[in-house]
Amino acid sequence: MDFEEVKTKWDVIFKDPLLSLTSLREKGYKGNVCSQSLRSICWKLYLAYLPSLDTETWSLTLNKERQHYADLRQKYITSPTTDNENDSNSTDLNVNNPLSLDQANPWQEYFKDTELRKIIKQDVERTFPENEYFRSTSAQNRLLDILFIYCKMNTDVSYRQGMHELLAPILWVVDNESLSSTNGYAMENSEDAIIRQVLSADYVEHDTFALFSSLMKSAKAYYEYNDEVFNRRPAKRSGQSSDVDYARLIKEAQAEAAKLTPVVMKCNKIHEEYLRTIDTELYNHLKNLEIEPQLYGIRWIRLLFGREFPINQVLVLWDGMFAEDPALRIVDFVCLALMLRIRDELLESDYAGCLSMLMRYPSINDVEVLVPQAIYLRDHLSPEGGNYIIQQNAIRLRKPVIPIQIPVQKESNRIEGLVPDGFVHVTKNSAVILNKAILSAVGEVKKNVLRRPDGQYDHRKRQSTSDFPQRYAHSYQQMAHDTESHQNSEDILKLKEQNRQMGIVIQRSINILEQELLGKAKSREDVNAGDADKIEKSSDGTTSRSSFEYIAGNSNEESNVPTSNDISILTVLHGLKHIRDVLNGSVKEFNPH
Repeated sequence: MDFEEVKTKWDVIFKDPLLSLTSLREKGYKGNVCSQSLRSICWKLYLAYLPSLDTETWSLTLNKERQHYADLRQKYITSPTTDNENDSNSTDLNVNNPLSLDQANPWQEYFKDTELRKIIKQDVERTFPENEYFRSTSAQNRLLDILFIYCKMNTDVSYRQGMHELLAPILWVVDNESLSSTNGYAMENSEDAIIRQVLSADYVEHDTFALFSSLMKSAKAYYEYNDEVFNRRPAKRSGQSSDVDYARLIKEAQAEAAKLTPVVMKCNKIHEEYLRTIDTELYNHLKNLEIEPQLYGIRWIRLLFGREFPINQVLVLWDGMFAEDPALRIVDFVCLALMLRIRDELLESDYAGCLSMLMRYPSINDVEVLVPQAIYLRDHLSPEGGNYIIQQNAIRLRKPVIPIQIPVQKESNRIEGLVPDGFVHVTKNSAVILNKAILSAVGEVKKNVLRRPDGQYDHRKRQSTSDFPQRYAHSYQQMAHDTESHQNSEDILKLKEQNRQMGIVIQRSINILEQELLGKAKSREDVNAGDADKIEKSSDGTTSRSSFEYIAGNSNEESNVPTSNDISILTVLHGLKHIRDVLNGSVKEFNPH
């Protein structure tokens, strides 16, 4: 990359008059600032390698971090035996020789390091085989040295398979945006000088190590094992029949111990808690198929979805994740967004089909929307939040938009089948509470139940706080219109039939309420499809007086003044009947008041 191109990309970030770290982060997951500018600079800011947007402070930070890596490289790679030169054992040939088994023998450490580098190299040589960059000896040596030094600095975890796939994209980004070294940049203006310093090709390895170390502060937990529990051996019983049985016990104990590793616990939380909350149907489907979340989740999480998409899409996904949450808590909700994206296909598949899709995720062309969807799910962790993303995906994929029924949990004292036998007597105090609940439900009906009789659904009236990329927001209305054109009459009739049935259920509820609260049973318990549209309706479509006259009559007989509880009951019944009439189609417009 030449300097003029770099300067143009630099200006995309730093010529913004409203630039702030917050705005740069927002552009990272809402837009494409990283793709249009310098991704390595964005990542250095997102992951806090560079302390702020004040470029005058960068030089000191860069010099410090780069010198730190140079010291580590000198210690562990260039001259690994220097620390042992002053050791008294270094001259004792009984200790310091390749054949000695003494724990103080420096050769023991050498053999361990040699074996560690061998293991790392095996993985490095297989890194992104389709990418020619990673076939070069230079790139492989850099990956090997960085991973080896990291392992020496983090002996509690050391090296785990998969770390190389987190490191490789970072090296690729930093190296591709680097500038060839020059001795004259100190004579340039201050901005040009800092550009050359921060992107210097002489420090690609140093900067890559710093970014990788920053990323691993959060990702390290994904590679941790509970070694103490995993290596614990069950006590061998005196009556143990054979070593085979004992080996089976060890295997079972290790399987249980594996469930206690952080990444498996994370997978289970995503599945058992988050997915179960936002999409019960999909959760139950995967549960019934006995698909364990760690089968696919461990790879998703450990590699930050690096094997699910081509590297160019992985970089875009990482832009959003690093920008929104460098602590990587957003990863949980990206997993949810991925599952909701292929929800329909999963629900239609058997065990083999589901596992195949989850292990070999289908290609998508808009990976940049996953992080905004994940943010929305994080902030709206509910069935309604999941339903919103499901509907959005349907619009994006031009599928018919079918409202998802959100299941209501049954309570122990809930009306069973809405029949009088199961109705619990409602006191006047609880009538006030019921009144509040009905008024709240009226608002929800306006948003979620009401549909225009002609079948044209107004999906986009709800305001979302998800902050999806603006270039998609402008196209949703047109996409929704295109989708509506594909709705067939069967879908419309199905919706109307559902509304009619709900109207009948509401009418039965009204009958029960009137019987329990007013002592006056209604004779409409068995309303049929033809009668539903006629119940308590006058010729102008307004609600009839029946229960209202009864309440007023009771009140006048006793005190001539309706009580507050009477007014509450009247409001409850009025709201229920209006909802019923809207569902039955006898009232064309919904009146929330």
